[in-house]
Amino acid sequence: MWLWIILIVVIVLILIFFTFGFYLQTSIPLVEGSLVDVDENLTKLIAKNDYDSFLVIQISHDDEFVQFKYSEEDGLLIDFPLVTDNQKAKTNQILSFCKREALEYEFLNDEEDQQIDIFPKGNQDQLVQIVKSILTEIFGVSEGTKVYFQLEL
Repeated sequence: MWLWIILIVVIVLILIFFTFGFYLQTSIPLVEGSLVDVDENLTKLIAKNDYDSFLVIQISHDDEFVQFKYSEEDGLLIDFPLVTDNQKAKTNQILSFCKREALEYEFLNDEEDQQIDIFPKGNQDQLVQIVKSILTEIFGVSEGTKVYFQLEL
């Protein structure tokens, strides 16, 4: 009898956590913008100076996106998840970009986690320029391309 009660409580707790997680994930709206809006969004993230804050830039409602975190202590973190085939196809481009621009990076390539983390250095203007270069060179974003920003401060 107690086993059934414990099982039911565990199932209810799991459902609550999944519902809450889904709510958090979907409660931060995507804001449509363009390459011009990168400055404003990245500037807000840098000004917040909190590694719990993040910025996601999604390219044209596709599965291609880039995640950013920033703290003065750790600097800017640019995270490229490599989950889908489209994302994995960008691996060599991202690594070549990092090598060409002499950017520090970490390539995690194991069965559980595949991603490239980039740790660019520089002032705010230099960081914005690096991010814009990544969007234009790796993802083909131009001035007219719609991108979507998800900023959690």
